[in-house]
Amino acid sequence: MRRRFDIGIDLGSANVVAVAPGRGVVISAPSVVAVERSTGYAAGWGTGAMAMLLRDPARYHLAATGAWGDSLRRPLALYVLSAVARELCGRKRLAVPRAVLLAPAAPTVLDIRTMFQLASDAGLKPVAIVQSPLAVCMGAGAIDRDTIVTDVGAERVHIATIQMGAVVWSGRERSGMSSVDRDVQRRIREELGIRVGFSEARRAREARNDLRPGERGIRVRGCHVGTCFPTDAEVPDVLIDAAVESLARSVGHSLGAARSRWGCDEVILAGGGALQHMFAAHVAEHAGVGCRLADDPQLAAARGLLYMAECDIPQVTNVAAGV
Repeated sequence: MRRRFDIGIDLGSANVVAVAPGRGVVISAPSVVAVERSTGYAAGWGTGAMAMLLRDPARYHLAATGAWGDSLRRPLALYVLSAVARELCGRKRLAVPRAVLLAPAAPTVLDIRTMFQLASDAGLKPVAIVQSPLAVCMGAGAIDRDTIVTDVGAERVHIATIQMGAVVWSGRERSGMSSVDRDVQRRIREELGIRVGFSEARRAREARNDLRPGERGIRVRGCHVGTCFPTDAEVPDVLIDAAVESLARSVGHSLGAARSRWGCDEVILAGGGALQHMFAAHVAEHAGVGCRLADDPQLAAARGLLYMAECDIPQVTNVAAGV
């Protein structure tokens, strides 16, 4: 029997994930593009772009592709989608690959049109749009229960209530792990007197997850606020935990309000930000409800989409948007 689609693509603000029925997750790479400083042309993407930056930082700079609806970064998103199609299906192909696109909860008409147009321009045939919370629920085996799905991304935190296999309410926090990184920057500057870059603050936040028992700090490099001389410092783990808790508190309050309104007693956390140290515990504390991590949170939505294809669930085509 013919598959309902050939490629499933999740173009997130931090990572690009592509799945193929029968092959599993075939691409999982950072959604960044290496751009030449002199010409402005894209030269590579994903891990290859990061390697190009390390090899020749004077020639290239990194630019994030952004999510589907970011019209200012449309050329970068188109470049990445075209590269994904070539990598999965080759340059010479007899038929146009059929693609299913993962979208946030309750996408607007403009988001749907943008996604379809981007996929078409990249050489794909978009056949359906699946809302990410539904895919997460399907992969977690909770599609038959009343569930709140929280997708913690780099730029936004999407919250959706699933009842009877459909999204009945959705909302979003206008902050994600990028806001935590900016908060870490501010706290390092105010408490330690050292100015660090955004990427260094992000590296420190991610390194917090790898601290062993007994270790209390992460080494960072920046410049002194007063003298502007380069210097190293040790950032205490409690400083990063405080920045993470500020986002978790906001998300927990939103989850508490959604729970009181819809009566859901199960919360599933997905997205790469859900893996941050103590984030799930802080969210559960402020929401007043138990939270559980999806299996492999960063790939939970893509794996759910793959499960829908492998089990031949017709809902994949029922959510297609007519545009």
